[in-house]
Amino acid sequence: METLWTMLLGLFTSFLGFLQPSIRDCSCPENQFTSTGSIYQYDFSNGKSIVACGYLIEDIADSTLSEFVLAECGNDEIIGFWDAMTTCEITFSHDTLTLKELYQLPLSNNFIDQEVVWTIEKLYYNENDVLQRSKHINQNLMLFSDSQIKQILSDYESSSKELNEQEMCLLDRLFVATLSGDEQSKAFFLAFGEAHPELDGAFLHQYRILQDMLQAWEER
Repeated sequence: METLWTMLLGLFTSFLGFLQPSIRDCSCPENQFTSTGSIYQYDFSNGKSIVACGYLIEDIADSTLSEFVLAECGNDEIIGFWDAMTTCEITFSHDTLTLKELYQLPLSNNFIDQEVVWTIEKLYYNENDVLQRSKHINQNLMLFSDSQIKQILSDYESSSKELNEQEMCLLDRLFVATLSGDEQSKAFFLAFGEAHPELDGAFLHQYRILQDMLQAWEER
């Protein structure tokens, strides 16, 4: 009986190992973004492996990383780099590596930020063992109602236009109102840089990220 339980335990442990990424079996190539030491390694059934190198935010089964690179084991070039302003939840299942880019948006009724999935990217190998990448924007975001948009426009029009955290929160709300299809919100959003010529540093970076997100939304 003890031998049977030992065998079953061994099989169960092997199964768990199949579900989880391997740890530190190979490294990333030298690059200008991160260290070469791997956090996780994902082994595909065709014998190829992809490693993640960078910063782990939460050490959980669905790994959450920021400022990281992905690379194929044995390749001297990286697949891509995700910067410090990007947070991704990474999962591996059925020979597919899935990256869900997370972003904080004020989508609640009282405009409190919620972490949402912004984009979903999948990496996999085709029948010729060539790496494929597909990416799309999450189409299931809960956007603003007409009454919420009216409130946002009123808040922005009456704001002091002083560049601070509160004004940047209004920018986030204008962004979501723009995604919701409101043209006046879009006009305010696009003119935000002109209305705040002192915009720089982290605030400027935030604005540029939202501009890129809007462009991707409109091209989806």
